[in-house]
Amino acid sequence: MWQLDKMDWTHLETLQRNRLPSRAYFEQTAPQNALYTLNGQWDFKYLESPLYIDENWFKDWATAGETTSMDVPSCWQLKGYGQMHYTDLHYPFPIDPPLVPSQNPTGIYHRSFRVDHEVHKKAKTLIRFHGVDSAFHIWLNGSCVGYSQGSRMVAEFDVTPYLVEDQNALVVVVYQWSDGSYLEDQDMWWLSGIFRDVELVFLPENHIWDFKTETHQTAYGANVTCEMNLGSVEKSGITVLVTLMDGVRIIDQKTAESFGENGRQRVQLSIENPMLWNAERPFLYDLKLEVLSAQGCNQTIIDKVGIRWISVEEHRILLNGQPLFLKGVNRHDFHTQNGRTVTLEDMRKDLTLMKKHHINAVRTAHYPNHADFYRLCDSMGLYVIAEADLECHGFELTHAYDWITADPSWEAAYVERGERLVHRDWNRPSILFWSLGNESSYGRNFVAMAAEIKRLDQTRLLHYEGDKDTLISDVYSTMYSSIEMLDEIGRQSGGVRPHLICEYAHAMGNGPGALAEYQQVFEKHERLHGGFIWEWLDHGIEVNDQEGRIYYKYGGDYGDAPHNGNFNLDGLLFPDRTPSPSLGEVKHVFAPIDIEISQVALRGRDGMQFSVWTKNKQSFEDLSDFTIRFCLKKQGKIMSEGSIEPVLYEATRPAQKIHMDLRIPIDTMDLKDAYLQMDVVYRSDKPWAKAGDLVKRVEWTPADLALHYTPKISAEKVCQPWILEEEKGILTLRRAQTVYRFDLGKGKLDQVIHGGDVLVLEGPRLNLWRAPIDNDKVLAKDWKDKYGLHLMKSSLKSYDYKVDQGQVTVILQEIVGAPNQDWHYTVEWVYTFGKEGKVKMKVKGQWHDPHRQYQSTLPRIGIRYKLSPKFEDVTWFGKGPGENYSDSQSSVMTDLFMSSIEGLKTDYPYPQENGSRSGVGYVNFEGNKHALSIQNEQLMSFSALRHSQEAYEAATHVNALNPNNYDDGIHFCLDYLHSGLGSNSCGPAQLSEHRIRPQHFEFCVVYSLDSEAV
Repeated sequence: MWQLDKMDWTHLETLQRNRLPSRAYFEQTAPQNALYTLNGQWDFKYLESPLYIDENWFKDWATAGETTSMDVPSCWQLKGYGQMHYTDLHYPFPIDPPLVPSQNPTGIYHRSFRVDHEVHKKAKTLIRFHGVDSAFHIWLNGSCVGYSQGSRMVAEFDVTPYLVEDQNALVVVVYQWSDGSYLEDQDMWWLSGIFRDVELVFLPENHIWDFKTETHQTAYGANVTCEMNLGSVEKSGITVLVTLMDGVRIIDQKTAESFGENGRQRVQLSIENPMLWNAERPFLYDLKLEVLSAQGCNQTIIDKVGIRWISVEEHRILLNGQPLFLKGVNRHDFHTQNGRTVTLEDMRKDLTLMKKHHINAVRTAHYPNHADFYRLCDSMGLYVIAEADLECHGFELTHAYDWITADPSWEAAYVERGERLVHRDWNRPSILFWSLGNESSYGRNFVAMAAEIKRLDQTRLLHYEGDKDTLISDVYSTMYSSIEMLDEIGRQSGGVRPHLICEYAHAMGNGPGALAEYQQVFEKHERLHGGFIWEWLDHGIEVNDQEGRIYYKYGGDYGDAPHNGNFNLDGLLFPDRTPSPSLGEVKHVFAPIDIEISQVALRGRDGMQFSVWTKNKQSFEDLSDFTIRFCLKKQGKIMSEGSIEPVLYEATRPAQKIHMDLRIPIDTMDLKDAYLQMDVVYRSDKPWAKAGDLVKRVEWTPADLALHYTPKISAEKVCQPWILEEEKGILTLRRAQTVYRFDLGKGKLDQVIHGGDVLVLEGPRLNLWRAPIDNDKVLAKDWKDKYGLHLMKSSLKSYDYKVDQGQVTVILQEIVGAPNQDWHYTVEWVYTFGKEGKVKMKVKGQWHDPHRQYQSTLPRIGIRYKLSPKFEDVTWFGKGPGENYSDSQSSVMTDLFMSSIEGLKTDYPYPQENGSRSGVGYVNFEGNKHALSIQNEQLMSFSALRHSQEAYEAATHVNALNPNNYDDGIHFCLDYLHSGLGSNSCGPAQLSEHRIRPQHFEFCVVYSLDSEAV
């Protein structure tokens, strides 16, 4: 009879059976064919519970009945088995540790393989699993080899005694739930199976089982120590030649011998004036270990060594003696089609994009990544917080957050996860911190875990955000701290530990905002060492609808409950790894160089004179990798361009800045409204970028530059008077080809017709709403449920018009408010129809709330229209070219930009407000041989989308917004003020300067129509 509390997967004392001791992950080049992959198609049988297993299947797979095939590696839920389920913190089963449900989905994998008999005779054969969720037994040729749990850690077993010369039958039984699942409640999809590589590893009779390298500073350079552990039974007569090279040149070489009974030996190699490893120049030395015996070379191991040292002095973290600054992101292993199974190419693409966008650090949230990931970080240059596979977040919702963290019976499980984390990757120079895990409260088991990690490795710092009093951590870590809080932390620099923010700027949907302000406060205080944006990639699952359109599923889309909805769509990349607008913002905020332009003087033909401060924001390198180019422009046209001689900034040392006075000669007297743009570009090719690729762009512009742009709209050839008609509540003004139609019942301009075509389908009306972004979720409940802000209604209060010498003025006054609210706006619209054909619209709003009933902010203050769907292209003078809001403008410039209507939108996987361009003085729409131009008398924002804000709000997936369901117009919003983004989906709201309070407003725009446009 099964005793569920005695099963390995629910027996707390059983963390493994026959699993080999942890060791470093390394590449073995001799003997040849030392590695054999078992990836590929396996036989597969899915059961709802391990209670249904027949053990005869392990001895004779033919008795297993109906089976299918399964890719290894993969996640079985994405192959149609079991339940897709996303939670942020909830355990999907009743909490009764260490027990898990008897309905425990189980996958049984089978495959046959053959081992070369000659290889088998000379070698020990191991089977290595890189990742299996969450626990598994393995059987080989009818014998039970062992058991392991701990989903994202390597498990190795010696299968030598079980192998046969003929076909070998391997069966792996994988359980979705185990007592280890209580330690694996990370914010992600619950996905199961053999999701990482499976390999056979052949070790010669005389071999190194494990080794560890450490680097230490000396008076003349550095020492590299290599401690080896022989796995050979016979230790005598074996030597190991240890060679350190900088490519092909041998730096030092030592022979290790006399290993003794414990099989351990240590050698020390010395380097004078070494090249030190850092993220800006990740130089790696080659290490080779050759195991020698009377039979010759038995085994060759190759590895990379990065020489670096990290320390804490007072309140600062130092790398190689220089202050460390982290411009980081949190990253999960995830692929939109394959779930937790990611390839080496997926990892390389991620890191290439990070380097391209000046990200220099990764937190492996919240578990060990594939071992190859850290090797890529070594070679490409990224700092790593390597996190243990440990999160117990669901206990936060119970009577005791520290339920198992403080329970001594769980100590061994905690300590083992720390030991396995460190042991596999302790030779990787990119890892600067070991992190104990995430969101698991604090208790005695973390103290024990920290002690074990420190015993194993004293060369790195220890991190755990849950250690609020830094009793075991070397750094003080917080999450989602506001800028004000960080400023306060930074000012406390006496007798405190250095600070980093392990999660901030929650990148969910349209956002985050205020990245530039965060960076400013990081750079303001020595104690602050930057942080890690949450997070790198949206976790949507790619599917196709009935029409073949791609969209992305999230929590609840699979009938899963409880779930956390679209909270897993919170990355700088969309699920298909396409960068979102926020990644462009990161690129400019994180740039390694900063330029300040000041003291600009325009002197006619003497040109433009200005001062430039160039600051090197790197910690180790000068600015010789970059070139600075300038471009002087006016109304979108280049007046002069050139570059700054490299000699001026090559000598700029790390963290220093240089001043330059420059002059740009111009062959013209007319420099009014000229503006300057400066680009920093790469001078030579990089692994992640080409020579000439943009690093950062800065600008100098007059404050109101966009308002001075002169649009090229043809003047009417024949001036005719406006003809005014009023009949049955309709007021019409006609002139030549143009008709303006006011619907007095609605109290607004209703249509604009030009050349026989309706160019404005619905005229302007007050707009205080936006389709809520994810960062609005806290406010949007009040906006809708308490104040009915999305239900604003208007009522005409009065109207008047007058004609004066060919000029007509129409005045409308309306009340705009929400149902059953005693606050409202009184809005006055004054239209002036000029003799030359232009129409000036002045809008004035008065806020009325005498009893102060409205206590929230507003999404925006502006007007909205519906324009002809035949408009196809947009030109504007203002901020661009990409989407931008008041607190996300670091990556945009002021200039003349052009785009299709389609090019203005951003397809967020969960639809929401998008597409705004701010700081705009002029917008022009063209299409069907018509043009409509809008010129502002103050800087405003605009968006123009083929779906309304109501459609964006109603849609729950991106495929709901597609060309097949466009309505009959373009939805144009022109905003006097538009709220910033913030990161309040899981972080602070917008900064006060980016929030909109109810207020009076007044603005003016001028309309021009042209039928000559093509």
